[in-house]
This record gives sequence, structure tokens and C-alpha cells, in this order.
Amino acid sequence: MNTDGHRLHRALTTAGPAMVTIAILVCDRAARARLRGALRGEGTLAFCDTADQLLSAVADGAATAVVTEWRDASGQTVDGAVRTLRADYPTVPVLIYAPLTLEGARDILAATRAGASDIVVADFDDVGHTIGQRLALAHSSALSQRMVSRVTDLVSPTVTLLLDYWFRHARETPTVAAAARALGVHRKTLALHCARAGLPSPSALACWARLILGAQRLEDPGRTTERAALELGFPSGSAFRNMLKRYTGMSPSDVRERGGSVCVVELFTARLAHSVGLRRSCAAPIPQVTVARLGAFLAAPGDARDPTRPRRVARSGRVGRPPRVGPRPAAPLGPPVPLPRTRGRKPTRH
Repeated sequence: MNTDGHRLHRALTTAGPAMVTIAILVCDRAARARLRGALRGEGTLAFCDTADQLLSAVADGAATAVVTEWRDASGQTVDGAVRTLRADYPTVPVLIYAPLTLEGARDILAATRAGASDIVVADFDDVGHTIGQRLALAHSSALSQRMVSRVTDLVSPTVTLLLDYWFRHARETPTVAAAARALGVHRKTLALHCARAGLPSPSALACWARLILGAQRLEDPGRTTERAALELGFPSGSAFRNMLKRYTGMSPSDVRERGGSVCVVELFTARLAHSVGLRRSCAAPIPQVTVARLGAFLAAPGDARDPTRPRRVARSGRVGRPPRVGPRPAAPLGPPVPLPRTRGRKPTRH
């Protein structure tokens, strides 16, 4: 094994439980230095030289994100590796690192066709916290796809789009009105869709989405509760703890012990299925008498009466006549009836 292989193996084996590992395939040393500075605190970086090393890093379970150029040191494209990662590991985001040049634009187009999660522009996105935000957004998108695929059979397409919107914009703390504008409907229409399906309100669904993303960040042992809360727009860690306790009944430590976002997703899906099941079971069945009456009415010739319909009974106990069918006959013409004079009011003189 060469020196780079030893360095990759040491990065993957010494990452430990402290932080996640980001597999990076970038050849330029200056670009590697910028990525080290931009991703400081986001996780352990494992630099690779070939596409096979990228695949092995993800297959071993150590790397949870990939940042790669479109071509390796030998000039070969990573098209096959990107397609394999997106097909076999859909929860692992793959970000393409490319410059804003003519060749870089072609590589970005090819990477997008291969299924890359997002693009990191060299000398722009690798400075500051931009690339960290891109990684967080890519993780949110991957979790959104997994979540939406699980609840597609339980909710309507409008609610599915609403859930996808909450997951993708959880960091911005969007409002129901903003979600309604993005989906092209009124906010009351969103609430009506949720109510008809027996689901929580749109604001409650937004809280669930933020909690699931927060639980995903708690899967990293090196990330504190306060940091996870601030990344999702909570005013403090206490606000995140209170919302988590109110909706799930668990604390952040309980979420860490039970697998992070997995347990919160299972809880949300179970409650969703329970609510939808109750809504469907409460639907009143069509009475058989109504069906029988309708069939007899359709089968009867002309204006024959329905034999299953009881005749009207008068108050005296005798069977009354059926109601009149057709227009009421006109009253006979006669002299006009004078109107009574109102007391206390004098007649008006003309």
C-alpha cells in the first residue's frame, strides 16, 4: 500500500466515535488546504486518490459524505463511482468539486446527469461555512427522499410535497404562509388537506421535520445538542429539548441511544399511520337500506312508488295521502281583499 493509501486507512480507522468522516477526492494541494479550513469541525477528512478508494471508504461504513472532483489524478472520470454511490448508498450525499471554467461547466453537467447531490464551486464555496451548509442541505435532501418514500402511501400528494418542503427548508425556519406560496396554494388549503387526511396541522408537520433533522445531527457524538439546535434555527438548546420532549417524549440522550433519526422517523411514521387509520375507520359505511331503496327506485317503471318506502301516517293514526307531485293549481280570481287600516296613524292627504 502506498503512502496515500496508508494515510486514508489511518484517517478511516482513527476517526473513532468523535465525528463523521468525509471522503474527499481532490488532487490539488491548495484546494485540499482550503477544504481543511472550510470543513474544520464538520468531521474527519479522508483524502483519496482514486474512485476505488472512495467506494471502499463508503462501503466500510466510515464515510457518510463524499466530495470529489469529476476526474482523478490519472484523468479518469468518476462517473461509474458516482452512479454506484447514488444507487447503493442513497443516504450518502455526493458533492462535485469543480471550478467555474468551461471544462468545469461540462464536468458539472456530466455530474448532474450521473446523479450528484450538489455542486461545490472551487474558490467560492470552499471558503468559510458555505460548504458545511451545502453538506447539511445534502443530508437533509437525502433524509427527505427517504422520509417521503415511506409516507407516500399514507398521505396525499399535496401533503407529500409539504413534507418535502419542510425538510429542505428546515434551517430557514419557514412559516406555513411561505410553504403555501412555494406550493402555489393558500395556507388554509394546506390545513384543509391535513385535516381531511386526519393528519396534524402544517405547523406540527414542520416541527416533526425539524425534530427528525435534529435527531440526525445528534447521531454525531461530537456534535452537542446546543450546536444541533442552532444549526436548525432554534433559539437555544433548551427550546430544542422542550419540543423534542413534547412531541416524542424523549430527551436528546435517549435519541442518541436509540439510533438518532431512525427512532424519531419510526415514531412519526407510526403516529401518522395510526391517525390515517383512525380517519379511515371513522368513515360511515353506506346503509344497505339506502342501496335497496335506490335499486328499487331505478327498477320501478314510470312513476311507480318504492315498495320499501313506508307510507306517511297522519297524527290520527290513519294513513295519509301521498304528497302532491307537480305544480300547485292557481287560485281562482276574485275581488281584491282590502287591507286592514293601521291604528294610530292618520291617513295621508294628497
